[in-house]
Amino acid sequence: MSSLTRALLEAHLLEPGALDDAAPGAPLVLAVDQVTLDEDEAPLVLAAFGSLGLPRARVGTLLACAGRGTGPAAVADTPESAALRAAALRAGALVARPVPGGADALHRERLAAPGRLAVAAGLGGAGGAGAASGGALGMLVVRAGEIETAAVLAGGALRLAKPEVLEVWLEGVPAPWVGGVDLALALLARRGRPADGTVIEFGGPGAEALAVADRIAAAWLLTAGGALAVVFPSDEGTRAWLRAQGREAEWRRLAGLSAQDEPGAVLDLTALEPQVAPLDALAAARPVAQVAGRGVARVALGPGATVEELARAARILAGRELAPGVELVVMPASRQVAESATACGALDLLVAAGARVVEGAVMAPGAAGAGLCCGLAGERAGGRARWHVASAECCAAACLTGALAHPAGAGLAWEVPLARGRFTGGEPWIAESATAEDAAAVCDFPAAAPPGAPLRGEVLLRLGPGVRGEELLPSGARLDPLRGRVGELAAHACASLDPGFAARARERGGGLVVAGAELGAGPLRAAAAPALAALGVRAVLAVSFAPGLRAALVHAGVLPLCFTQDADYDAVERGDDLEIPGGQDALAPGRPLAVRDLTRGAQLAMRHDLDAREVEIVRAGGLLPFTLREPPRVRREDRP
Repeated sequence: MSSLTRALLEAHLLEPGALDDAAPGAPLVLAVDQVTLDEDEAPLVLAAFGSLGLPRARVGTLLACAGRGTGPAAVADTPESAALRAAALRAGALVARPVPGGADALHRERLAAPGRLAVAAGLGGAGGAGAASGGALGMLVVRAGEIETAAVLAGGALRLAKPEVLEVWLEGVPAPWVGGVDLALALLARRGRPADGTVIEFGGPGAEALAVADRIAAAWLLTAGGALAVVFPSDEGTRAWLRAQGREAEWRRLAGLSAQDEPGAVLDLTALEPQVAPLDALAAARPVAQVAGRGVARVALGPGATVEELARAARILAGRELAPGVELVVMPASRQVAESATACGALDLLVAAGARVVEGAVMAPGAAGAGLCCGLAGERAGGRARWHVASAECCAAACLTGALAHPAGAGLAWEVPLARGRFTGGEPWIAESATAEDAAAVCDFPAAAPPGAPLRGEVLLRLGPGVRGEELLPSGARLDPLRGRVGELAAHACASLDPGFAARARERGGGLVVAGAELGAGPLRAAAAPALAALGVRAVLAVSFAPGLRAALVHAGVLPLCFTQDADYDAVERGDDLEIPGGQDALAPGRPLAVRDLTRGAQLAMRHDLDAREVEIVRAGGLLPFTLREPPRVRREDRP
């Protein structure tokens, strides 16, 4: 394992020596410095944490974003947004004003610093990136599920599978029209999508030659491309960037790869060409020169684009106009980006060329023509036309020609004098008080089943094979406002599979679910397992589980059991009364369970693969009550 990734993990290990002893994929127990919550994940995390009754989060710094956008519509109060802010403030969070770039932009600008470990809540997020760009500043930022994040807020440790590390040695100096986007796309094209749990660490003289803005772009895009995290060393470039933020005191030097290391990949930045890739298939990147001339009708800059990237596009477009039929939309990531881009003249130049500045809007669905973007997440592109991603320079060149073009051919009309002293931008935090009554409006999370309760109940639902995760709890405009209200979401659990399931579960006071093979494959809503627990489901008996659902059930306190014989699955019907003799006391690692079908007078042979800790989590009623049984395992840091 490389030097910087290893140093960051070792600095946060709560079990000394575990790094050397652990095999790849084995859990590492880590203390967490910071937690970030974006608008999509915050409701469930705060509801889960609020259910524990703790006065405030037991983590050094908690950042919560309650919305996107910066205009009047974004800050208009709704009961849901007011309750979300109240819950975040009650938990001791720094609550951000709505910004288009969400938690990633604010975390990078205000909180990210060398040597820290941050958790970004949610396993999905915008383009999968979350608060990933903090890795450009010499820290480790990883994602965790919402319930796991709530447990961290309650003082629990982060259990992270020991990552594989791809060490990338960079040489040379990039051409003026080559940057971090091109680096990320070239690496993905060469290596393919990173394996799950891979940290990509950059080092070498080329890493030092990269501007921090390019490191940010590479970290953001590689995480969107599947990496667990991206790490750059902390050097004088990092120091200058933090100085411009007014946070130089938080800088420290952290060396990366050395010449004695054997990297997994070597890239020469001098030979790197501008790249372009489909937004939904980043590993299919190709040099722009190979596809030059392909028409582009819509171009988007942001909300992931930095001030420097906007300035680079502006210096190409300065004094020129967009090609006929081309639409350019600029979405500044934050108030700081908008004000800094205005102060250096970049935003005015873009507007003069014909750009439209919007506040984090999603591109219009069904708009004609292909799109090209820099710093735009896949789910925010919208529409039926295919979007591609490229550097800000390539985007600007496409604006002038109406087609993909090498940015060197576009020429540089004017060198934008980007301010080198200090980034501008007002105070981003909301300062207000919150009462328990306000916070309670978002805290709707099921209480854990009492320890020792018997595992007996009716089969409330019988599912066939191949039931996907999104079928267990649907999403959509009607249900998305209920993200943190698990009790209300529970009424919609499995509604497309059996419309009467939720009502039946509540009428019976809970019970069991039986399912076929590969239960929960594909996208899974974070509230799906808690919703089943809210309905009183104590166990799910399936032929097999998708790994994500299996872990989610354990964290919700629902026992996942597997049939050992297909005939047993075939024999169980809805309405059967099942019992696990001994209940939770019968659970033990590696020990099979006998389940009695009291209705049919039969015995079912079941198995599980829970380890000792997971057995205790299920016995406690889920990860959250289990976390409260342990002493807090936290590190404190100074808040800004």
